[in-house]
Amino acid sequence: MERVCRPGGQVAIIWPNHLDWLAGRGYRYVSFPGPMSVEFDSRREAVELAEIFYPKAADEVRRRGWRRVPFEVLGINPPRDLAFKVLAG
Repeated sequence: MERVCRPGGQVAIIWPNHLDWLAGRGYRYVSFPGPMSVEFDSRREAVELAEIFYPKAADEVRRRGWRRVPFEVLGINPPRDLAFKVLAG
């Protein structure tokens, strides 16, 4: 990724593994605590996309009429941690 990124650009790795290896190559690790959610444009879109991508959560999304759906309801790990590096410019 670094090879194709322009000078001054950034590379970000979501859900990074091998933090020591990344740190040795100049990456900085950041984690965001607290609840996280996916925000859809509308309640209708939330239900429609939950039916396609998160079928186990679709009934709950429909029942609650949520537009902003917590990751826990969708049954997926939120992208709360990442490693990033700003490339020399």
